[in-house]
Amino acid sequence: MSAHTPGPWHTFSAQNWGHRWPTFVVSADGDNVAVVCSRRDDHQEQPNAALLAAAPDLLAACEDVCDFLRAHGYDTCLVDAAIRKARGEASP
Repeated sequence: MSAHTPGPWHTFSAQNWGHRWPTFVVSADGDNVAVVCSRRDDHQEQPNAALLAAAPDLLAACEDVCDFLRAHGYDTCLVDAAIRKARGEASP
């Protein structure tokens, strides 16, 4: 798996004449990272897109926390698993 699109990512959505449109997750370079849609009545596309847009920051934070915990002798298996999942790596 290749590296993910570099962050930061942000969301963009448009509404036109009361119609709902997908929410886009866009890179700093303006490239589309993801298009988020949901059922017409549940209004979940904005929160889901916000979570996706935070992914590069969350991954970096997890890596920093994991390094800190490991340096202080703590078990990092849960954080390691989340990092592997984010990177698309297989579980051990």
